[in-house]
Amino acid sequence: MKEVTDQESNYTYLDAYAYLMYKSGNRTATKRITNLAIETAKKENKSAITLEKLIKTL
Repeated sequence: MKEVTDQESNYTYLDAYAYLMYKSGNRTATKRITNLAIETAKKENKSAITLEKLIKTL
């Protein structure tokens, strides 16, 4: 997943990647990827409400 998101910053990919990192327990990676996904969502004019909620729990 990292290879895909490094090549193409796509909100959908980053959202899934952040969720996977969260489920794996990797809080540092989750924070980093979630922040990147939120930035990407704003650029793509997409809603990132679930990720904004996730970041508050970390």
